[in-house]
Amino acid sequence: MSAYIQYNSLEKPRFRADICRPVDALKLFDKSEWDSLSIVGEAGLEAARAGFTELDQYEIKFNPEQMKRVQDCVVIKREGAPVVAFLSAYGTYIAAAVAVAASIYAYVAAKNIKPPSNLNRTQESANNRIQARENEARIGQRVEYICGQVRSFPAKLANEYIVIEDNEQIEYGYYSVGEGLLYLSDIRDGRTPGNLMSGWSLKAYGPNESPMNGATPFLTIGDDFVEPIKTVFQSDEAVRDEIEPPNDLSVQLDIRLTGNNDGTMTIDSIDPPDGYSFIDYYTLGGNITFSGAYATGVKGTETVYSISYPNGYQITNNDSVDIDVGGIDLNTALYEVVSISANQMVVKLAVNLAPGQVDAINRLNNTRIVRSDIFKATNSTFSFYSSELNDDDYYYDSSLTERIRYENNPYAGVIDNLNNAILGPFAGQAGVNTIQFNLLSDALIKDAGSNDISPVTVLGSCTVRELDSNGDPTGSVTVQDWEVSSNQSNYRKQAGRTYTFSHNFENYSVEFQRTTPRDFAFKGSVQDVVELTELYFVREEPNGAEYGNKTTIHTKRRQSTFGIGQSKKLNMLAQQNYTDGTSRYFDDTLYYMAINGKFGRRTQAQADKMRTHLREIRQEIVDYFGSEEAAYFDYTFDSTDITFEDAVNQVAKAVFSTAYQIGSDIRFFPNLLQESDAMAFSHANKQLGKQSLKYSFTDLQDKGYDCVEVKWRNPAKQDAQESIFIPSQGTNSKAIELVGIRNKEKAEVHAWREWYRIKYQRFSYECLVGIEATHLVPGRRVGIVNNIAGVNFDGYIKAWDGDKRIQVSQDVDVSAGGYTLVLNMPVGGTEAFTVTQGRYLNELLLDRKPLHEINVSLMENPVSFRVAKDDDLPKDSYSVQEVKLSDKGIQLVGVNYAPEQFQKDDLMQA
Repeated sequence: MSAYIQYNSLEKPRFRADICRPVDALKLFDKSEWDSLSIVGEAGLEAARAGFTELDQYEIKFNPEQMKRVQDCVVIKREGAPVVAFLSAYGTYIAAAVAVAASIYAYVAAKNIKPPSNLNRTQESANNRIQARENEARIGQRVEYICGQVRSFPAKLANEYIVIEDNEQIEYGYYSVGEGLLYLSDIRDGRTPGNLMSGWSLKAYGPNESPMNGATPFLTIGDDFVEPIKTVFQSDEAVRDEIEPPNDLSVQLDIRLTGNNDGTMTIDSIDPPDGYSFIDYYTLGGNITFSGAYATGVKGTETVYSISYPNGYQITNNDSVDIDVGGIDLNTALYEVVSISANQMVVKLAVNLAPGQVDAINRLNNTRIVRSDIFKATNSTFSFYSSELNDDDYYYDSSLTERIRYENNPYAGVIDNLNNAILGPFAGQAGVNTIQFNLLSDALIKDAGSNDISPVTVLGSCTVRELDSNGDPTGSVTVQDWEVSSNQSNYRKQAGRTYTFSHNFENYSVEFQRTTPRDFAFKGSVQDVVELTELYFVREEPNGAEYGNKTTIHTKRRQSTFGIGQSKKLNMLAQQNYTDGTSRYFDDTLYYMAINGKFGRRTQAQADKMRTHLREIRQEIVDYFGSEEAAYFDYTFDSTDITFEDAVNQVAKAVFSTAYQIGSDIRFFPNLLQESDAMAFSHANKQLGKQSLKYSFTDLQDKGYDCVEVKWRNPAKQDAQESIFIPSQGTNSKAIELVGIRNKEKAEVHAWREWYRIKYQRFSYECLVGIEATHLVPGRRVGIVNNIAGVNFDGYIKAWDGDKRIQVSQDVDVSAGGYTLVLNMPVGGTEAFTVTQGRYLNELLLDRKPLHEINVSLMENPVSFRVAKDDDLPKDSYSVQEVKLSDKGIQLVGVNYAPEQFQKDDLMQA
């Protein structure tokens, strides 16, 4: 704990680290002075850091508990004025007790704005990513906050989906560009401008506006379109596949069906052709159906008579057994293959069987189904089946009263189809009750040659089966019939349709079947392949839906057959459109970040104060570099881990500045060429025995770097990240990661500066100094008199005549001429003078009157000086690296100030 003692309004507070409690600070004063003291405790310091100055309410001198509690404090000796008036009189003078205490807290006690680590980001947006820059969903991630101008690859608010309209595939998408209202330009699909693409349309909506709440888009490209916003879940299993015709996989075989006692059925092929194998057509776990299957079971004999056989002729009476049993059509139902080999399959019905249904299958034991014609013999009382027919014979029943009629029965004793023409089943999205699917054909046409063509229509159905909690079908279904007809504009072009329908099942599966057979008898070529290209489970967004404070875009894109769904690189230039217009300047960026309720969370007064300061810094940077680009910051903040302070630091680095904080005030120090020291430290304001000097023969990190690599975004290549190597690519480069830079020359200046720092900054200096060092920020040029070696002219001012003549604390011989004197003021800042010898060795004559009053009565904090040859003065100049509080006092760390680092700063000048 520590205290800061303010004795009067002309001097800076004194730091006392040996005082732990405010009550101990009273012992530094005579009791007669206690009435004139004001003591502000830790709560007051917090208030000062937050920017408040009404400190009377934080007075703790009359609170014994607070006075005895271990805490930081400020003791102010009032000069007949209350605390508030005293601080107000000080105005912006940073040496006021609370302000200095706050600045010490800001600079020294770990309140510096520290560089962020890119390793802690959650999921990088495509805007910032090096590779795979494409549109993607960023579920649970921060909405992109775009600063300046960037090449944006918008994030998906919903998955794209495809609709077939007028036989063409149309892709709809809905995306989020970023937080707030953004100005959009140069909108592209991949590398092609969207406005040059046929069938390409886009509508952009501002914050809290969407197609679902009737908003008018602020930007439209292409034709207008009407399409609701949908949340779609695409089936992971339904890949583009043909829905096969029912006669495409007919098995021209003798088949034997055997019912098993467990409800399964064995299918054997009898004498198959050479090379035929079930494995070539079916897969384990796949599905098959029967069509027109009848089994024959011998039940006895019948005697018939004919002219040729007057004594009667016995023939076998075969009874037809239709396997449509028990209310479930086992003949056309779906069967699952549970085992398979070349000539045998075992299948089970996809629904649970009742005992009677198992018996029905078992009746087929060892039943041979031969694919051949069987004739049906009928009269008024009976019927039977025969494999032979003699047209010359006339058959009568046993009474010879009724002729037996014979007719061809092509369905008896055969299997029309044993096939897997069912496409599916595909698992549905639980709880989503709308199905949307696309059917597409490259062409539907019958071509007989000589331009003799005719259209084709293909019919089929989509079946949704309800599933129970175990995933088994319950028997409840919903069926949607479908058809796809030739493209009437040109039969040779693609044809397709989109179907949408709803059901009321919680859990379900979806399957597709074609009922139109393929025409193998046509004397010409037939193209009638119909494919399921997409299967979606759809939930429409409610009317009135909006998506918060972000810019969104709705797209309609016509794609080629094989390119559909592959274009994932919708991109555009996006720029923040603030309430007072667009801007790429860093000061405007930080202002709007500061007043953002979720990011900066600063008050309007704090943000206004910061903006005023930063605009002055902006002008200083632009004037120095001769380019507006020097003050631009173009970047996307996309991580939930980054804080406002992290963002401030990234902005500062990009525009050649150092960010620091005084209380709640954000300030920038521009790291430009400094012609003189901002402060000087000599034996008058530094501890001589607490200093060290380190020299390096390579670089201060002793890494042996042979080049610098700086990465930047090239706007000419869609903001692709590129590297610049200075002075040329080597084998041991120092990589610098900078963000917000889209200008090559600006990136080069950063690289050259870093390279010259490696080359010319070779020694560092550390020493303990006075409290005035708390005014310093990294990069500030200061003079430190090297008391380790050599003779130095430095000390403090003992007397001043109010004009040009001063008396110093030690003899100084400047009679040889060519000397400069630097005054270091207690309130901060330095003044340099050409100096000549006075009447005595301890008297010096300045070339002009000082701009500030020299108070020689403040012996505990005097005005210090140093004198050196004009050529030697810069040798003791240092660039501040760190000011930190140690157990021994305030420690200043600096490296030699190298003006050479700025010699490439003119690269940005037009």
